[in-house]
Amino acid sequence: MAADFMATWKPTQPFVPFLAMTHFAAILQALKLHRDGPAYTWNGVPGSTWPINFYLTSTLLDGTVCRRQGFGMSKKSHSYMKLALEVAERAAGRGEVPVGAVIVQDGKLLVRAGNRVEADNDPTAHAEILAIRAAAGILGTPRLSGCDLYVTLEPCAMCAAAISMARIRRLYFGAYDPKGGGVENGPRFFGQPTCHHTPDVYGGIAESECGELLKEFFRELRS
Repeated sequence: MAADFMATWKPTQPFVPFLAMTHFAAILQALKLHRDGPAYTWNGVPGSTWPINFYLTSTLLDGTVCRRQGFGMSKKSHSYMKLALEVAERAAGRGEVPVGAVIVQDGKLLVRAGNRVEADNDPTAHAEILAIRAAAGILGTPRLSGCDLYVTLEPCAMCAAAISMARIRRLYFGAYDPKGGGVENGPRFFGQPTCHHTPDVYGGIAESECGELLKEFFRELRS
């Protein structure tokens, strides 16, 4: 069982009486978002494993009771995102856009990486790409099917494609990116017919912290 899930369950009906009593309003909203959103959200596609440890409180979901992608995450998920934030802060100190990523396998941290576009004069040196390359080198395989990636910003289309090619198991991201994102925004790469592997996707983890780091960076850049 993956270390960042407390429990999983394969329901025969997408409605649990106990949860209905305790989180009725949140579940109704979740069902609406799942209906309106792309098929990969909420990990609720037929035959998938639904997490039953719903963390719907503002403490864990950044002030929002129910996000489109925000279920089944334990406190450990947030600790990994905190590590990614620390890497992003160091990237900002180098003059890079503050994005950080970490890759975890079976509850063990494999790699962490921050943006190095400016330092390496490489437009592809996004945190996710660097983390994937490093993890593949450590494991000696281009397919990271047992790995989860945490990144502070919604991946762009390039990084989403790399995540798919690497067969990342789960993607967790912090701030949404309406202008440059490629997962929930823009091309929504994982929903395209040319995408041959779709990870489970969870967004909005520590969203305000991730978003504020980026806003502060660009405020200082403009000043």
